Order: sequence, then structure tokens, then C-alpha cells
Amino acid sequence: MVFGAFEGDTLVAVGSSYPFEEDGALADMGVVTHPDHRGHGHARSVIRALARAALAADHEPQYRCQIDNTASVKLASRSGFVSIGTWDLPLPGDTE
Repeated sequence: MVFGAFEGDTLVAVGSSYPFEEDGALADMGVVTHPDHRGHGHARSVIRALARAALAADHEPQYRCQIDNTASVKLASRSGFVSIGTWDLPLPGDTE
């Protein structure tokens, strides 16, 4: 799924959601907003619409972001998501 937010005729934010697997229950979602239009609630509107659509399709919406991306973490919280943990992945060749 792909949803967008507009100011007049201008697309200012766009987000997508897709299940991790063909028959998977989790729907991963993300959003990007044009820098000139951040802070106006567009991303939150897109994420909330994606979450409602994912639930209607019997998927569990999941919002993932980098934990040091404070704006994205705030967006998730303001959109009704709660943190359930972090996910650490080793880099190829990493011996530490």
C-alpha cells in the first residue's frame, strides 16, 4: 500500500506498508516528508491511514526506525505506536 498527503496539489509526504512475507502477519511501514513541510502532521496522517488499512487487511502494523532518529521516534509515538524493543544485527565480517 502507498498513501500520500497533499497540500493543495503538492504531494508533501508519502508512506508505504507491506507484509514481511507473502502470508505474514506483520506489515512494515515507513514514511518520508518533504523537508519544507515537516512538522505539520502530514507524516502522522499517512502513518495512521496506513495502520488502519493494514489492520483492515488483517495485518499487524509495525513502524521501524533508527533509534537515534528522534523525529521518527516521536512520530511513531504520536501515531499511537509503542516501542517493544530494539533489533541488533551484526555486520558481515564484524568480529566484536
